[in-house]
Amino acid sequence: MKIIKNIGIRINSISLNKHYSTRKTSNLFDKETAVYMIPKHNIARIDSDWLRIIKKTTETPYQILKRYSKRKSNKSTFSTDKRRFN
Repeated sequence: MKIIKNIGIRINSISLNKHYSTRKTSNLFDKETAVYMIPKHNIARIDSDWLRIIKKTTETPYQILKRYSKRKSNKSTFSTDKRRFN
């Protein structure tokens, strides 16, 4: 993230699966970045960052599922290419 910020790249949105749904990860992004994250089932404490993510999830479930489906498709294509061209 430091390299991205130093270069001046602005992240508008990011989609993450539950393996990245930690407080540390959510704190990497500013308020202007739309973070679409599937939370883990064992969240110990819900703070303002998690409330923002959960609120966005409940307000726009179709948008999140659409983004997650696109992410999953890209990941599958990348995996296929890796196996093919190892």
